[in-house]
Amino acid sequence: MPHSYGSSKCPCVGIDEVGGTTEVTAGGQKVDYPADLGARCQAWDEKRAPGDCTGANPASWCSKQWCYVDPCNCDIPDIPKISAYLPDAKYQGKPVYYSYETCGAKDEYTTKNHKEACVNQPSKDVCNGKPKCKWSDDKNKCGGKDVMGYCLKPLPVNTWGENGCRCVGIDNQPGTLEVQVDENSGKTTEYPADTGATCGSWDLNRHPECKGADKPGWCTDRWCFVDPCSCNLDVPPSRTNYLPDSNFQGNPIFYSFATCATENRYSKTHKKRHAEEQAVVCSSAWVFTPVAALLLSIMSA
Repeated sequence: MPHSYGSSKCPCVGIDEVGGTTEVTAGGQKVDYPADLGARCQAWDEKRAPGDCTGANPASWCSKQWCYVDPCNCDIPDIPKISAYLPDAKYQGKPVYYSYETCGAKDEYTTKNHKEACVNQPSKDVCNGKPKCKWSDDKNKCGGKDVMGYCLKPLPVNTWGENGCRCVGIDNQPGTLEVQVDENSGKTTEYPADTGATCGSWDLNRHPECKGADKPGWCTDRWCFVDPCSCNLDVPPSRTNYLPDSNFQGNPIFYSFATCATENRYSKTHKKRHAEEQAVVCSSAWVFTPVAALLLSIMSA
């Protein structure tokens, strides 16, 4: 069954279908969850969250589906909440938010189990005393600053990519990511869990060719993962072989050096081929028959 990526009015964010782990703070403990935590609608806490979800009689919220969302692209009645699991992580410059409603579930977790959530703060003074929260006089309630009107704050291009092609992924996410550095053998190498979430020299001292004294020039080049269907630059992004089975909101993951103001010295594929793959992935054909659509693009190259 295809995964759900939430309501079109509040889609899930994060890179889905990747190997590795991410360390979350849950129930006062450090717990390993999958590396693609929150990237799709799923009951992530079931049999994982310590205490309430691992005993013989799990709490009802353990089986509820949720995902991480962009608060600045979320127009549903139940406003999203800032995650306690990844308190220092960010998505495109904002704290990581989560939503049950976008996955068609009722939030039975936040009120009792996330006391510090902005929506639980009872007054304007208490709300505004918390650095991530802001009180809304119009709504007469507290919410995350981004939800309450901070979404127009500009993002530094040097970190988050060009306006027309933002980096995707969860930055400052603790853990590991299994990256396929050799597409012929399928061998994987551990990279940080937040690889590609911001513009960075991610391969330096990690890729086998980027260790030691004699490194090729591309090892220091900066790049990030991007959504091909939200990337409008003169230099098209390239489909990644690092995460061949991964996706963002159902679209295959691409990467871009151009959005990080560097030249793609790594890829030997022609610009025309990248543009064709991007066009196919973002066409309606991909939605119905992704394999056939991709084969068609290869045959026409």
